[in-house]
Formats: sequence, structure tokens, C-alpha cells
Amino acid sequence: MKNSLKRGEKRLIFAIDRTQWRSQNVFVISLIEQKRAIPVYWLLLPKKGCSNLGEQKKLIRPLLQLFKGYQMLVLGDREFHSIKLANWLHSKGIDFVLRQKQGTYIRQENQSHQRLQSLGLTPGISFFLTGIQATKQKGFANF
Repeated sequence: MKNSLKRGEKRLIFAIDRTQWRSQNVFVISLIEQKRAIPVYWLLLPKKGCSNLGEQKKLIRPLLQLFKGYQMLVLGDREFHSIKLANWLHSKGIDFVLRQKQGTYIRQENQSHQRLQSLGLTPGISFFLTGIQATKQKGFANF
């Protein structure tokens, strides 16, 4: 890696992903550097199917020590859409971008709840919202 990874000077971007490979359920977190994904830590899950919050924390926790002092951003696809995961990452000071399902309710400031699908998104279109409540459930922070 080039010398640009000095503490505090650069945000490190990580992608989390899980895949079924042959008989193994591989759960990995990779550092994204110069359009490359470099696996940093992985788990073999003893089951088929999606990961849960406990497994997600178990995957990410080692990075908290390994990259202590760096700004971190975690990217996740729809498997990682959990508001509980978002709250946990936020509590650890980790920025995140978690893809949401169309049925997710959001509430923008001074507006009522609406589903993401009602915003007229089509494949290939993306947008960024700040300061939203990303569920109808009470007790979750705004992101």
C-alpha cells in the first residue's frame, strides 16, 4: 500500500460481503484501495444464508483495534440494511453506507414517513439523504 494511509489523514473504506462458495459460507471485510478490494478479515459461518448482527459485529470488531485512529467508512449491500447495525457502527464512530430495500420507511425532516419505493427510483439511479429517520420504530438515531 502506498504511504497515503497515515493516521488521521485519510478515510479508510471497507466493504463487507458474504458469499456461499462451494460448501463454505464466507463472510469477509475488505479494504478498498485504488479500485481494489484487499481482504483484511474473514469468517467462515457455520450455516447457510445471511449473516446476523452478532456475526456482523464479530467481523468488524477486529478492525477497531487494527485501524484505531483512522477514520473508517463501511459499505454494505442489502444484506446489511439493518438499523441495529447502523446504530452500532454509529456508536463506534464508524461512518457507513448501507443499501436499503425498497420497502424501507424513511422520514425526512418535517415530513411524514414514506417508503423508498415511493421516491421514484429506477435501476441505475442513486441518491444520498442526510438527517433521515430510517425506520418507523422509535429509539433509533437519525442518519
